[in-house]
Amino acid sequence: MEHGLPVQSHVNENMGEIAWVKDLFPGSRDYLSVYEDFGLLPKERTIMAHCIHNTKEEIDLFREKDVLIAHNPDSNSNLASGIMPTGDMLDAGLRIGLGSDVGGGNRLFIGHAIDSAMKQSRILWALTDHAHRTISFAEAFHMATTGGGSFFGQTGTFLPGYTFDALVIDDRRFTRHRPLTVFERLQKFVFAGDDRDIAVRYMAGQAVPEPFTAE
Repeated sequence: MEHGLPVQSHVNENMGEIAWVKDLFPGSRDYLSVYEDFGLLPKERTIMAHCIHNTKEEIDLFREKDVLIAHNPDSNSNLASGIMPTGDMLDAGLRIGLGSDVGGGNRLFIGHAIDSAMKQSRILWALTDHAHRTISFAEAFHMATTGGGSFFGQTGTFLPGYTFDALVIDDRRFTRHRPLTVFERLQKFVFAGDDRDIAVRYMAGQAVPEPFTAE
């Protein structure tokens, strides 16, 4: 609080962890309240990963504190943690970004996170008799760009005043058979592309070297 520092942690990843936290902090209402009770939930400056098994009160607190939720669908699958009800949480007005959880996920390419987030929302829709809605490609792409970028300032979208952080994609291998719209080309890259299709990377308006290559 003295230095205005942001906080990054995780909450409600699996049921065993939730029970353990309840044993450790019986005086707190729920898992997320532990952070609030100890001054570790600064408004607009908190990132919480996973957020799968939430109570209504926790959803309200996420919104009140404008917490950025880091949704890590591959990690949730690999660790059998559960499926985050992403569509419901978006409808509740929560801010969500996408991630890999580094070691918990098995692929760092954000396109895989987009794909996995959409698939998981469909699985949850099917397993709950349609009680939870699916998310669209546009919603998943927004979480992968503007959603996560919103925590770090003016980045994550192409608007005046925002930093130019971008990838230039050479997608000729996807368009050789028939013409595609720009939206279809974006979907092709996200679902079927990889680093081989990235021609140039820009960070804050400057081209950056291709990673993992010799000087």
